[in-house]
Amino acid sequence: MSILSTQIVSALNNYSTITPLMVKDLIENVGRTSMAYYSSGKETKKYEATEKFVDANMSSLFWFGSIPFANKVFNKTVFKSAGLNPDVSLSFIKDSEKTQTIKNVLQKISLKELPENIVIGKKTINASEALKNVAKNSGKFKNLQITRTITSLLFATYLSAIVLPKSIINMTQFIVDKKNPKKKPEKTAFNVTFGSFEKFVNKKSKKKVSFKSLQSSLLEKAINAQKSALDGMAAMDIAISSGRIYYANKREKDALKGRSAGVQFAAAIEKFIREAGAFYLIYFGGAHIKKLVDLFTKNKLDPVILEDKNFVNELKSGMLSINPIKAMSDEKVINYIDSNINNSRNPFIKYAKKLNWIETVKDKTGRVYRNPIKYLDVKSLRENFDIITDAVPEFLKQGGENLEQFIKRKAKVKRFGIYGNLALGSFAVCYILPKIMYEFRKRYTGSNEEPGIKQVLKNVK
Repeated sequence: MSILSTQIVSALNNYSTITPLMVKDLIENVGRTSMAYYSSGKETKKYEATEKFVDANMSSLFWFGSIPFANKVFNKTVFKSAGLNPDVSLSFIKDSEKTQTIKNVLQKISLKELPENIVIGKKTINASEALKNVAKNSGKFKNLQITRTITSLLFATYLSAIVLPKSIINMTQFIVDKKNPKKKPEKTAFNVTFGSFEKFVNKKSKKKVSFKSLQSSLLEKAINAQKSALDGMAAMDIAISSGRIYYANKREKDALKGRSAGVQFAAAIEKFIREAGAFYLIYFGGAHIKKLVDLFTKNKLDPVILEDKNFVNELKSGMLSINPIKAMSDEKVINYIDSNINNSRNPFIKYAKKLNWIETVKDKTGRVYRNPIKYLDVKSLRENFDIITDAVPEFLKQGGENLEQFIKRKAKVKRFGIYGNLALGSFAVCYILPKIMYEFRKRYTGSNEEPGIKQVLKNVK
């Protein structure tokens, strides 16, 4: 019996979601704090470990919670007062092919192919009314979605890239001053103001950007933000890293006033090494390793498919040999999905629902439908179905008469690859990367002490 369920393992292997990122981030927090205590110099290790502990955990809190919180507030106030449902896909408005327009969806609802009332959680939503309101106010809806994306990101950035690093530096300064009350050092603490935030985000560019291109870019960002939290979190992570680098350098620079600098920008450079490395390992490293593992094992299938109890029979019967939507137009694909959504004998639809390639809802009677207020990514669906059909010939050839045992081995290897990928990425981000940073510190400064804190402590001696 497997320790983790198939769904959890599948989520850990999906690098277009935040699940594997959350695991790596939590492990990184432990590594960052412990490495600071054991690798930093004797004078600064307690201060640095405390800073890392507070920074890591508060950053994670802001990273995971601030954008959803800001979105929720915006939804409950601005969208509610405008009478618009923020969950309606913005892609309906942007659809250049005009195959998935609100008009088309409303027609399907009138023909009873899609439900008028849908149940999401404990709420019943009138999908028809929600879509009509967006259609009547498409310009306002688009602008509100863009505004929400920008507002939420700015709010999150202010907390994590301005307030947090300043507060941590002020905290250390307070502890140092309390332990050394006789001598008051030059003021190095920073006030947290909105003025500093404006200075941080309003760096003027000489390059002119056309309004249309800017609006198009922002619309794309808003669409991506609706689909996944990753884009917003990546942008926020860049802001967090920038704040850490900027304020680490500022503290060191301010503490050095009136004294010989020795080495230049030590705190900023070591922070940059760690932040750049962590950004790659958390956002891209896992996906890159996944591609290599899939290539080496010749298996791109998700554990949800491999471990399905009917998968072997579906292979043998030829039910997975041909992609049913490969040659269909987008309009025909949508009709095919809607007419087969409750067809339990269609394995492609079954896996699409299990893996959330098609988002489904229930009506008041409990019948399952494709979610009428969500845009269906037909291109991605075709590609995912192709991955299944592409695997079939090789599996049948290699499995032969022992196909069932072959698939079980494939499933075990898949799990091992997922666990190994996550373990390797976590080890790199919580141990190898900090080791590189501390080795750089020692070689660059000639000391294991944290550069900024070291200079602050020198001021009170």
